[in-house]
Amino acid sequence: MVNYYNSKDVESNFNSSNEVNKKAGFNRAFTSLFGKFKCMALIMFMMLTIGQLSWAQSTANYAFTTNTTGSLVLDANANAVDMSSGTTQLVAADLDDSASPVTNIGFNFFMYGNLFNQFSASSNGVIQLGGAQVGTITYVLSGGSTTTPRIGALAADLRTGISGKVHYKVVGTAPNRCLVVEFNNMSLTFVGSPGSNDGTYQVRLYENSGIIEYVYGSMFRNASTTTTAAIYSGFSVGSAINTTASITTATNTVSNGAAFNLNSYANSVNIPNLHSTVDGSRRIYKFTPPVPAAGPTSLLVSGATSSGMTLDWTAAAPTTNIVKYIVFNSTNGGATYNFVANVPLGTNTYAATLLTPSTTYDWKVIAVSEGAESTSITGTLATTAASTYYWVGTTGGNWNTPANWNTAADNTGSTRTVVTTSDVLIVDGD
Repeated sequence: MVNYYNSKDVESNFNSSNEVNKKAGFNRAFTSLFGKFKCMALIMFMMLTIGQLSWAQSTANYAFTTNTTGSLVLDANANAVDMSSGTTQLVAADLDDSASPVTNIGFNFFMYGNLFNQFSASSNGVIQLGGAQVGTITYVLSGGSTTTPRIGALAADLRTGISGKVHYKVVGTAPNRCLVVEFNNMSLTFVGSPGSNDGTYQVRLYENSGIIEYVYGSMFRNASTTTTAAIYSGFSVGSAINTTASITTATNTVSNGAAFNLNSYANSVNIPNLHSTVDGSRRIYKFTPPVPAAGPTSLLVSGATSSGMTLDWTAAAPTTNIVKYIVFNSTNGGATYNFVANVPLGTNTYAATLLTPSTTYDWKVIAVSEGAESTSITGTLATTAASTYYWVGTTGGNWNTPANWNTAADNTGSTRTVVTTSDVLIVDGD
């Protein structure tokens, strides 16, 4: 059979088929390209999201480590820790539910991005940073805040033993000093008077690095059944996830969950994983904050007046691990620096006010992470002398009128056009 085809139909069908194939190919290519675009966009979003999350403050940023090579007589900087003399007592022997007054740390200590120079401690094993005294019936480490962090190597309903005490000492030299708070011969846990001498342990706070360290000596769980068996170790700066660090001593692990983990031990036995009798083989738990990747540079102090001046610096680069900048000043040649202000990351200037006339100020700016300091930058500038103005107005005149004040008693000087708190005003009457 012979088939006859119309050439126009063939051409039309061919072109139609070819067009369909082209469109299908285009659709496939477009779909593939769009899919890749969506995938790339998702990856970029995830990277940005993860990057943003990685900058957030968190107790999980404190690296947790543990070992059994610690000592009660030597700190991590190899400073001797002799608690047999030269210490200051915080809580006396055989006391229940007692707390020390707020006490100076002896140096600046940063925790969760905030600066602290005071603490208090209780007979229940709780240390609280800041200017508020720790509660006498606070038996837990949860419930701390960013302004009142709670820290403890072992906290519960305790008491100091009949031969016990809570005392402290600062060892080492600046800028690597260490505050050692020792809970000596504690009743683990509460018993009636006289308290039993069951355990000794130390909490150590390290200058500059912001490290928090717990070291344990002889640790015996007594036979007490008069109190809850809940015992806590770690710290908190809040009650939400990533604002706590609670240690489970049975596994030597830490959790940053909202709920603070508790420990319980059998009665009348040495506490597993904590008990030791020989220096060099003591259990240590250590929390190490991240270190700022860089510090600010090129501090310029300028624009001095009788009561102020301006600080400008170059931002730290990179800003990895940095929470904020902190400004300090000194009026004794840099021998001691005083906290002045927190400056948000992204702001590289600070206007100082309320300064004393004719005074040389040494300035220091650092970047801080949750607990560690960057290298510092310094600068020096003196305020100008205070301006003296004489009353040249009439009796009953308005004291707030600039023209009523003049740098010369005969009104031939300059008018008081700018008012500062350091101005010296002289009124000798008409």
